Amino acid sequence: MASVATKSPTPVMPTSYSMSQDLSRAMTNSTQKTEKTRSILIDGMPPAPPPSPVAFSKGKACYNNISSFSLEEYDIEGLSSVVKKLLEAQVFESTLKAKIRFPELFDVSPAQSAERETSEAEAARDEANSIKEISEKEFTPSNAVDLLPETSRADKGKEKLDEYLAEHDRQPDREIPSLYPIYIPYRSQHLITSSVQSIVEESCFIFGQQHFPQLLARKQWDCPEAVELTEWTKILAQNHTLLNTTVVKAAKKPLDEIFGLLRELRHSVVHRLRRSASGVERLVENAELFVEVLQDQDRLGKISILRNELKTAIEELARNKDLLEASLLAQLKDIRAERAKLDLREQNAIQAMTDDDLQYLDDTGHRLVDMI
Repeated sequence: MASVATKSPTPVMPTSYSMSQDLSRAMTNSTQKTEKTRSILIDGMPPAPPPSPVAFSKGKACYNNISSFSLEEYDIEGLSSVVKKLLEAQVFESTLKAKIRFPELFDVSPAQSAERETSEAEAARDEANSIKEISEKEFTPSNAVDLLPETSRADKGKEKLDEYLAEHDRQPDREIPSLYPIYIPYRSQHLITSSVQSIVEESCFIFGQQHFPQLLARKQWDCPEAVELTEWTKILAQNHTLLNTTVVKAAKKPLDEIFGLLRELRHSVVHRLRRSASGVERLVENAELFVEVLQDQDRLGKISILRNELKTAIEELARNKDLLEASLLAQLKDIRAERAKLDLREQNAIQAMTDDDLQYLDDTGHRLVDMI
């Protein structure tokens, strides 16, 4: 019997370029330098001779590019030298390279780490509850909205800097949004999860052609799209002895858990469930393991490419968030210092008013006494 899978149109898997494009929309441009970064780059820079054009590594002059900036403390020649070295080291092209060069910019406090773990756990619970509701209830247009989680990124962990504010006896006059848990743009999430689902269904169909040809013929399943992923989990669970149990044992993950995550993958795609980046990564990793269990090397390679792209993007997002939070904390420290100065100025002004009033009262009293 001819392989039907080769005749069926296969959903187009996003290339690493298109996927990177989608994911990059979520990331702040890593080439933007914070004030803290600039101070670290320039600290200790020795005096330089009068400004003159300095060539980039490719021979282009950087004098004109830098002279437009208002730099009163540092001369253009010295700054050009620093920028040239950083450009050659590709520090501005990736937050990973920036972190290697300036690790102190990405330091995370224990309180921040604990808050992130809490926010990730909350996101995981929300996703699990949504999946449970979908599994227990029939999905209809009338209750579709009720099945979807209503929490948003802005609602999760707004108290990120409460501890910082409490330490400095400040009232939180405005809410500071949490940057965690990490999410990728939904379009990117849907492209990834739907592509992975299609790849897994193709792999299941090929496996079915090899081991269940009569079942496929009886059900008239003539292409991968004809069978839902949840249906395959039932069939393969009943015939688990045909699977590569060596891979399952090595992964130390029960088959029931693997099948359960495959159903979550399907529900996330069909019901458009928003998942955290770590939740998406977990689904993709599970799909990769399952395809390996089916011993489908061709499709295993496709999922591995997607997983590596996703992992790289998530790590880049995390580093960028660390840098943004470090920058904010530095700014808050400066603002607090300025506020303390203003508070002292206010207290002095009030004290001066009361002192002057007492002095005027005393002078008036003396004049009245002298008149008697």
